Amino acid sequence: MHVNDHTTLLPSELLHTIFALLPGRHHTLTLLRKVPSWISVSHVCRRWRGIALKCRALWTRSPFPNLAWAEEAIVRSSPALLDVFLDAAFHSEALAELALRDLSRIGTLHLSLAAMSLSGQLPVVIANAKTESYILPACGRGPMQNLEELEIVAVNDHDGLTRELLRIPAAILGGTVPTRLRRLTLEGCALPTRSCLLRAQLTFLTLSSSKAWTDLDEMRSSLMCMPHLETLIIRVDCVIGTKPDVIIDIEHPRIDLERMRVLDLWSSCLDDACLLLDNVRINMDASITIVSRDSLGASVRSVKHIAATIQDLMDTRRGGHVVYGHATVSIPGPWFTYAGIQNPQVLLASEQAGTIRIGRDIYHKGGLSITVAQSEDDGSANYGRFRDLLRLPAISTCRMLTVRDLEDLSSPAYWIDLFLDFNQVIELDLIRRASLSFSTFMNSTDYFPLLRILWISEVSITKREEDMPGFDRSLREGILKRVASGKLKKIRIFRCDVAAEYVRQLTEQVGDGMIEWDGHEWGWQEAQRLDTESSSIDEFSSNSSDESSEDA
Repeated sequence: MHVNDHTTLLPSELLHTIFALLPGRHHTLTLLRKVPSWISVSHVCRRWRGIALKCRALWTRSPFPNLAWAEEAIVRSSPALLDVFLDAAFHSEALAELALRDLSRIGTLHLSLAAMSLSGQLPVVIANAKTESYILPACGRGPMQNLEELEIVAVNDHDGLTRELLRIPAAILGGTVPTRLRRLTLEGCALPTRSCLLRAQLTFLTLSSSKAWTDLDEMRSSLMCMPHLETLIIRVDCVIGTKPDVIIDIEHPRIDLERMRVLDLWSSCLDDACLLLDNVRINMDASITIVSRDSLGASVRSVKHIAATIQDLMDTRRGGHVVYGHATVSIPGPWFTYAGIQNPQVLLASEQAGTIRIGRDIYHKGGLSITVAQSEDDGSANYGRFRDLLRLPAISTCRMLTVRDLEDLSSPAYWIDLFLDFNQVIELDLIRRASLSFSTFMNSTDYFPLLRILWISEVSITKREEDMPGFDRSLREGILKRVASGKLKKIRIFRCDVAAEYVRQLTEQVGDGMIEWDGHEWGWQEAQRLDTESSSIDEFSSNSSDESSEDA
């Protein structure tokens, strides 16, 4: 770049902002590891380089690639707080000592126990040992009075190498409560009893371990220290070390966590969810997710208890979010989710885990949404529990209902039994195969008597030989009957494989202004195109064979 170029005359403050906003890092020829992108950009000219060298903010984030870089960054960023990133897989003891020399300057500390070094040969067992031998003790030399965020991530299972949880020493941070700590993430770590980390005034807490707290008193005293907690993510074998059955019926004053927006609890026992929810008071707008590995709650007592807790949390005007057993339901306002895993061997992250999910409606942003991917079984405990859950007044009195049937396994009788008490629904959205299962509902005004708006979404209909693609005949007859009664006022067709001519004929029958259609015939047009191409190929093959016969 020439010296006279206008870009060299940009003010220093603007260049600081540009350098700070550059995305990510990149590899260099001289360093195997990545360095910040602003390094190469600042070398455009001497002036830019000089400005970058004097900008403290650029040197505070310290994923140190080597010892020399760490020394330079610490000097040039002084006295600003540092964001320190240490990876025990390849950072040396000398570099860790340098980064942790002045604990009062650390604002953010990330300790990562990477599975591999850059060469890809260092197993995680060695990385964990290095962390225990000098990195964690270095963090215990004294308090970090300016620490605002702490993250310790340990990998406990890699390539078949399983290691015990990383033990966090009681003397970490000098054994004193970090007064400015607001975000704490501990994954694959085991905390000592009465850890000072869980007595900080946190707004964000993630725990992944064998247990979160030793006993109920420790859990309550810890949560009392976090009145401003907004996000709580717990993924443990048990919330407390004491067995829940011993203390589940003991009543305690609820702890106010009115600022909480996200509660995500994964544990091996459903009673853990009841225990936690019985001891806290959460804002009705919070998103609550509970996942249990004990096969749908293990006991009828647990299911009744969680159902009662759900009903206490949900408000009939604002609703709630619940995930239960084998399908998803969403009601306006907060989310509550209970997912019971049928088979403990099934991965929790798997889409085939066989859970009923009850969650927020993705189209209406309010209302009840149910997703079912199972066959009905009237005699199963899962079916009965799900049916009882839907009959809770907070759910059955919803005014907007979305049903998404993922598999063609549910008969109309199955749905009739589930939605017998849903008589306040004014807006109904049938997604995918649900439009086929709900044909009976449309033909009888005993069900959804107040229905005024009907959505039919993502319906895929096979092309028929003597008829253009459209809705199921029973569904169409039910629509016409409700329109004739004067109660159904609007029909919305969204992303369906229906022909334009079919929509035109239906509009003539129900009246102008009744139908809203997105105008897409995607599936129908695609089928026509494939049929045309197939016919052309057959015709070409036939002509080729005829020509060959004539030549012969």
